[in-house]
Amino acid sequence: MNTNKHKTAQPVKDLRDKFKEWKEILLGKDRHSIRNQILEMIWDSAVFQCINESRKYAAKDNKGNIKQNVMIHHFINQSFFKTQLLSIRKLIDKDFNRVQQNKPYTVYSLYNLIEDMKKNNALLTRKNILAAHNLPYDYKKAEARLWRKVGNTHRVVFGDPKISFSQNIHKQIDSMVGTTANKRSPADLIPDTIFRQFEDKLTSIEALCKYVDKFVAHSATPDSRKKIQAGKIKITLSKIFNAHEIICKTADSIGSKLLFYSCGNFLTTPQFDQFEYLDEPIASKETVEKLREFWEEYRKETEQWYK
Repeated sequence: MNTNKHKTAQPVKDLRDKFKEWKEILLGKDRHSIRNQILEMIWDSAVFQCINESRKYAAKDNKGNIKQNVMIHHFINQSFFKTQLLSIRKLIDKDFNRVQQNKPYTVYSLYNLIEDMKKNNALLTRKNILAAHNLPYDYKKAEARLWRKVGNTHRVVFGDPKISFSQNIHKQIDSMVGTTANKRSPADLIPDTIFRQFEDKLTSIEALCKYVDKFVAHSATPDSRKKIQAGKIKITLSKIFNAHEIICKTADSIGSKLLFYSCGNFLTTPQFDQFEYLDEPIASKETVEKLREFWEEYRKETEQWYK
């Protein structure tokens, strides 16, 4: 029996399975895949920014106040900040214990994905990566075989995409490992520093998550939130957008550098006119009067809850 063949094939199979799993977590169709979480977050951000931008051009009354309904726009602001903070919090959630214990994921997040990659880093050799993608290790020899096969037929020949893919992966691994083409080794391993770079970027936005834990996701007691108050964390649009950029760049880097798949554009192209009817008033004068009546009826109903 050729035991060496089995020893070589098993890591490749394990890595191929892992690549499939990691790709599903990052780019899969599940509603909670990392990319789908990001798409929803960035779409909502774009919608809010359009609303916020429109406020610059809103008409003003004779006192200089913007003629927009305070109730509606306060609700929009509150909803935006809460949902965005929760989205950021979910994307960098941690479940390290389960990952380390080889238990099924309970959440899809960037931290968990990175942690699982670190745990399986021994599989991420140059040779295994190329084999797991069914690519030739020596792309020059593969290219030479292709041209010998074609011969002098004088016809247009398109190169094998696997050859160019192999070449690109080699270059990416060279960059991560810090080596050159003439010093490549099948045993070249993705260094831990790559994972630490990802984690360091995410760590820079963890303060937002601590705020979410105490003020958004949970109604923390004064004692429980003392440290957060002492830090005087102020949530601003710039901090939200900075977190967006870090999350998107981290997800894209994991996809392109480690899985060799692109995440694509994080702001989807609408298949409809997203600004249609935006110039229509939210309610006519007649409708406003009906809304006043509705509000009063609802107020009376809530009174029954404490009598």
